[in-house]
Amino acid sequence: MPNRENKRAVIVIALITAICLLGNAMLYVVMPLYWQNFGLTGLWQAGVLLSINRFLRLPLSPIVNWCYSRIDKRTGLLIAVSLAVISTISYGYTSGFFLLFIVRCLWGVAWSFLRLGGLLTVLDVSNDNNRGEMMGLYNGLWGLGHLGGALLGGLLVEAVGLGPVSLIFGGLSLLCVPFIFRYIPSGITQPLDKQSGTRIIDLMKNKQVAIVLLTGFFVNMVFFGILAFTLSRMIEAHLPNQFTVWGFALGAATIAGVIQAFRSGWEPFLSPRIGKYTDEKRGRKPMFLVGILFAVVLLIIVTLQLPFYLWVTLLILLQLTSTISSTMSDALAADTASALPQDRASTMTAYIIMVDLGAALGPLIASPIDEYFGLTTLYYCSAVLLVGVAFFSLKGISSTKYDNKGSTIS
Repeated sequence: MPNRENKRAVIVIALITAICLLGNAMLYVVMPLYWQNFGLTGLWQAGVLLSINRFLRLPLSPIVNWCYSRIDKRTGLLIAVSLAVISTISYGYTSGFFLLFIVRCLWGVAWSFLRLGGLLTVLDVSNDNNRGEMMGLYNGLWGLGHLGGALLGGLLVEAVGLGPVSLIFGGLSLLCVPFIFRYIPSGITQPLDKQSGTRIIDLMKNKQVAIVLLTGFFVNMVFFGILAFTLSRMIEAHLPNQFTVWGFALGAATIAGVIQAFRSGWEPFLSPRIGKYTDEKRGRKPMFLVGILFAVVLLIIVTLQLPFYLWVTLLILLQLTSTISSTMSDALAADTASALPQDRASTMTAYIIMVDLGAALGPLIASPIDEYFGLTTLYYCSAVLLVGVAFFSLKGISSTKYDNKGSTIS
């Protein structure tokens, strides 16, 4: 398949994923602040609801893996978009823990089809010379969903309410259907491994695989679990009274959306370049360690009482370390999977499971620590976790690249 068609396949699936992600990203900004408006009785319930979809994806990922060996990507994406529309609209018109619990489970199914379909597409169309670039392109584009959901979601919910915003985001997801029929092929473009190969649990016996999986687990726990859940609350704790910009009063949800928008806005441009740089230069590990170690420093600094504009700048830099760390973590996982051609799909499925588990545990861990010990303690603990990630990555992750047949190349 020509390179132009390869990129188009990645771009289309990534953009569909981004649009379907709008409602979920909006919920991460709004629910920790306005959990009472959702009919909840405690902050812990918000933590459970923002995590349960990821816990559900743990058993779902192998099932979705199996489904993609028997259905084409078009069918998988149609399932995903349908469930995304239902769940997104339901956020604005469903109240109470039990009903929201069901809605979040539906989104968990949708994301499983979206995420695995996207990652397998990257593996299908990439090779060792451009895998980092393709992974960065994919991550950067679907990250635009965070941009729209966090920025527009936080701003619009404070302006017009949750119901109209969820209708708008759900309608946008529905508009993806014609593009699926237009650009996603109807055949099974890349059947998954038909043979059993190594079971996912056995993959952990491979030291390189085990460290990559644990790296994905902790990176996503900190950046997409703990930080995503606490960002708006941290801003609320540092926000000056009656904070205005150009005469407009801004709340914590809006500012949180703007900060997340910075990350989502630069990722389509920065992530592919980071990936391409590590394709061509000294490998993934040095860039990964730079991102992790800067994140450790910034996690400690942002707990201090600093001038608000300086503090916000540091928070934006923390988002930059998130981009670097997550892009490198995904690229390292793809490199490792490419070295195991008989278990490529199983390796990526195991990685998705660990990523989901880490991101799911983040809010569950963050909510009680925040409630009983405070955000400063929580951020210090997160910094310690990342120090551990840096140590084990330095010791255990190989900088060696692999070709498409699994043979090492220097």
